[in-house]
Amino acid sequence: MGWASDAYGLAPWAGGYIPNVLPPGWTPVPPPVPGATTVYTVAAPTGTGPWGVRTWGGAMPSVASLPGGVSVAPDPEAGVVRVWAWWPDAATLQLVRVGEDGVRTPVRGAYGLTVTEQTRRNLVPNPSMEAGLNGYLPVDGNTTLSSVVDPVWAAAGTVALRMASTTTTTGVVVPGTLPGTGGYTLALNLGLTAVPSTVTVTVAWLNAAGTSAGTTTLTATADQIAASVNRTNRLVWTFSAPGTAVTGAATLTITGLTVGQYAHLDAVVAERGTTAGDYYDGDTLGGLWTGTAELSTSVLSPVRQIVDGECPLDVPVRYEVASPAIIGGRATSTPVILESGDRTWLTHPEYPESPVQAHATATPTRDHVLRQALHPILDSPYPVAVSAAQRSAPGGEIQLVTSTFEKRDQALALLGSGTPVLWRTPAGFGDGDGQWITLGTVVEDPVGQKGWGSVRLLTAPYQVVEAPADVLVA
Repeated sequence: MGWASDAYGLAPWAGGYIPNVLPPGWTPVPPPVPGATTVYTVAAPTGTGPWGVRTWGGAMPSVASLPGGVSVAPDPEAGVVRVWAWWPDAATLQLVRVGEDGVRTPVRGAYGLTVTEQTRRNLVPNPSMEAGLNGYLPVDGNTTLSSVVDPVWAAAGTVALRMASTTTTTGVVVPGTLPGTGGYTLALNLGLTAVPSTVTVTVAWLNAAGTSAGTTTLTATADQIAASVNRTNRLVWTFSAPGTAVTGAATLTITGLTVGQYAHLDAVVAERGTTAGDYYDGDTLGGLWTGTAELSTSVLSPVRQIVDGECPLDVPVRYEVASPAIIGGRATSTPVILESGDRTWLTHPEYPESPVQAHATATPTRDHVLRQALHPILDSPYPVAVSAAQRSAPGGEIQLVTSTFEKRDQALALLGSGTPVLWRTPAGFGDGDGQWITLGTVVEDPVGQKGWGSVRLLTAPYQVVEAPADVLVA
């Protein structure tokens, strides 16, 4: 494939596709949503928004916080584009659609999208050992650590850490630091080849003077231990740091295993607050590595899914998500095309996620009315014409065919409120990105069918009108 039709056409990538190599500046989506775009770009912020004071407003970028991301999947069967957007620590997201001409149109319901969930931070670097055992230390000189590729023990990815000892005690010091006072959740996957006597996690705390601030001991129950034998099992603990603690470090210890019996560790999470303890890292959707992939700590932003039922058909568009905060920025998807398949859609502004498919019987006629008056003049055979500065928006008559009673009911419900609806047609119809229309009296015609026939012809006069007030150009 060639890149010349999109952003890559301006760079050396215009010549063609380079396998397994991302063009400069593109960030992969972790992990790709099936059928969705797999990369996006990130721009640094310049201020508190809106658009005129961000990067594209002409100012130099400031130092960016951890960036967000966006992934996009057209759904032509539903007439919508599905968007996944996220940004660390953002209280609000702003999502816009960018057309071929560069005009940014806010996505209805997603320009000022409130985010109530908290951003999570996994304080453990190298949490799934996929890139090696960096940072993990044996609990004593009798313990040996190794990597094992085995689906029985690996909970995240393909690799788990194996602990073996020449005595009955084995364990590992977990990398990462717990930053002082407050509540925490610690979670890990443990797999055992035999039943041990005890499984404990000890968190040793230091105060500001560098001396001990106490110890927190977390103990696995007998049921948790039993559930970890010959399989991997998730263990979750919640606890609080002592009031004088400024740092903490965790050590996992298993006692009661003999030589030739092993313990396995994987998918470690340590984070502030009380959570479910489910595993995440920088390769989770909405996730981001804070440094080297697989070996650093990670951040998980809440992911918001938005359904855009107003996307124009058959033309390339991009989606941009922005954080309006001073520490924000923007992320831009690759271009996507929502293919019409020769279908037309009607979208109600209150339910943009649920457009109704409408089959136009023919290209409708359009009346381009000019408001004009003729005034006769005394002693002149010619009247004087007084006209408006421009013709009114077009109007005419539209005919739609519905094939089932369900689709008829959907169309009539859509048109029932009298609110303007967006009529989107294939690009070849020449209607641009779509037209907001109001419809007059709708005539339902069974077109000569028997009583049980479900096909209906819906006919109504229409008038092109202004878009509803909350559809603005950003």
